[in-house]
Amino acid sequence: DIIYTYMGREWLTDLTAFAEEHPELVDPECDPKDFTAFGLAFTDAKGHFHAYPYEAFLKTQWYRSDLFADPDIKAKFKEKYGYELKPAETWEQFIDIARFFYDWGKDRTPRMYGTGFQMIGITLPYLFVEGFFPPHGVYTWGINLKKMRASVEKGGTLNSPKAVKAFEDFFKLLEVAPPETPTFSWGGNCDAMAAERTPMGACEYSEAMGAVATDPTVSKVVGKVRATLPPLEPGVLDEVMARPRDKPWEAYVNYYDGGAFGIPWCSKRKEAGFLFIQFMTNKAGARVTTEKAFAPTRVSVLDEFVGGKIDKETGYFTLVKEKDWMYGPAPPFREHKLLIEKYYDKWIHRIVAKEVGIKEGLDALAHEVDEALE
Repeated sequence: DIIYTYMGREWLTDLTAFAEEHPELVDPECDPKDFTAFGLAFTDAKGHFHAYPYEAFLKTQWYRSDLFADPDIKAKFKEKYGYELKPAETWEQFIDIARFFYDWGKDRTPRMYGTGFQMIGITLPYLFVEGFFPPHGVYTWGINLKKMRASVEKGGTLNSPKAVKAFEDFFKLLEVAPPETPTFSWGGNCDAMAAERTPMGACEYSEAMGAVATDPTVSKVVGKVRATLPPLEPGVLDEVMARPRDKPWEAYVNYYDGGAFGIPWCSKRKEAGFLFIQFMTNKAGARVTTEKAFAPTRVSVLDEFVGGKIDKETGYFTLVKEKDWMYGPAPPFREHKLLIEKYYDKWIHRIVAKEVGIKEGLDALAHEVDEALE
C-alpha cells in the first residue's frame, strides 16, 4: 500500500539494475516480465522494478450465484423492481438488490440482510478511498496527481458531488446491512457471506473470498459465489476504457491490492536479499498464493488456473486475466500513511457518525489535505 512512501524517497534498491549487475544471481523462474498488471505499481518512470509482487488481488463485487440464479427469487425481484435480477452494474441496481434481499431474508434462518462492508477503525477510511470512491468516479483518493491537491477549488475531487454520492449510497446500504456491520474488519462481509448473512458485497477483498469460495471448514457457500466488476456510476466505465492500460491512476473501477518484497537501499546483504525475494516470488510461490489466497502475481501461473474448476465456479481468474488492468493500485504519492491516519480517518469517521454533514465533512477534509500537501 505504501510502496511510494519508499520509492519516492529512494529508500529501495533498483532490482532491475541489480539483476543486470549480478546475472549470476538471477532465477530463471522469476522473470519480472511475467508479472501481471499489478507489477506496474512497483516500477519507476524507467520501468525498473523496485520490488517484486508476492500477492495481488482485486477488490471487487462478489455475489451468491445460487441465489441470483434461483427462478423463484428472480421472479419476485422482477415483479417488484421491473427488471431482471443479475449482478449489479450500477449503484442504483446494487441498492435495489440489497433492499430486496433484506426483505426476502427476514423470515430465513440464518437471517439474511442486504450487504455489508468493512467499518471498524482504520478499515473505514480505506473502504471509501479504495472501495466506494473509485467506482463513483473519485480516483486516487480525490487528489489530483498533477496538482497534488484534493479540493474541487484546487483541481481535486475529494469534496465533489461524486464523493458526496459515494457517502449517500453508503448510508442507504447501511440501512440494510447486518447490525454487526460496524464491527466488521477487512474481511467482515466475506465472513458474513460465508455464514449466509449477506448475499453480496460491492467491493470485497478477493483474498478473503477465496476461502469463502473453496473452504467448507469456514464457509457454508462453497461453490456458490462469483466475482464480477463492481457497480459503477455512469461515466466511470467510459473513463476507464478510454485511458491507456498502463496508466491505471487516470481512472479505475476499484482497488488492486497486494504486496511486494523490496531491498532497503542501505542493506549490506543485497545479494542474499535478492535471492530471498526471487525465491518468494517465483512461479512455485505464485502457484501457492494463487490457489490458497486468490492472489495471482504471474501471468504464466494465472493461465494455469483460468478455465479450471475454481475458475468455472467463481469466474475470478478469468476476471483477473481479462480485466485486472481496469483496477488501480495504491496511488503514487509519498504521503499515504500520513494522509489516511491523520486526515481521512478523522473526517470519514465523523461523517459516518453523523457528527457533521457529508458535504461539510468532505469540505473540511479536502481543506486539511490541501494544507498538508502544500
